[in-house]
Amino acid sequence: MYKIWVEPVIEERFDPDRTILTLEFIEKQAKKAGEENRRRKTSDTITKIYEYFAQYDEAKTKDIAESFAPNNEKIS
Repeated sequence: MYKIWVEPVIEERFDPDRTILTLEFIEKQAKKAGEENRRRKTSDTITKIYEYFAQYDEAKTKDIAESFAPNNEKIS
């Protein structure tokens, strides 16, 4: 996370003479490179689960996992 500021505000006052500079900081979350890929994979996985249940009324977690990775591959 890092902070950035929006457009600075410059305000001039007289009596007494002053110039006020106001910087408004906002926190911004840095996007990680793999974040978008993770979202896409999660969305794809959810779609596959819905498709699986469209074919079968009931299933165990093991059955669903095996339908995604039949050779006991790691599911990410």
